[in-house]
Amino acid sequence: MYVRMVIREAVGEDHVEESVGIYQEVLSTISTEPGIQETKLMIEDGGNLMVFITVWDTRESCLRYHSSKAYRQFMCAFGKPA
Repeated sequence: MYVRMVIREAVGEDHVEESVGIYQEVLSTISTEPGIQETKLMIEDGGNLMVFITVWDTRESCLRYHSSKAYRQFMCAFGKPA
C-alpha cells in the first residue's frame, strides 16, 4: 500500500468550504484512476489545517497518478496558497 498526502492550511471558514468543494470535484475523477483504493480529506477540529490522503495498491499506480494531468490540475486548485 502506498499513500500520498497534500497538506493545506486555510485562512478561514470560507477557504475550508472552498477546499471541501475542490475535494468533492476531484473524487469523481480520481475514483477511476487505476490502483486507487481510498481517499480521505481530514480537517482539524476547530481549525484550518487540512490533509488530503490517497491510498494506492502499488507504487507504480501512485507514481502514475502523481505524473498525470489530473494530479497537476488538482494541485493547481487544492494546492494553491490561501
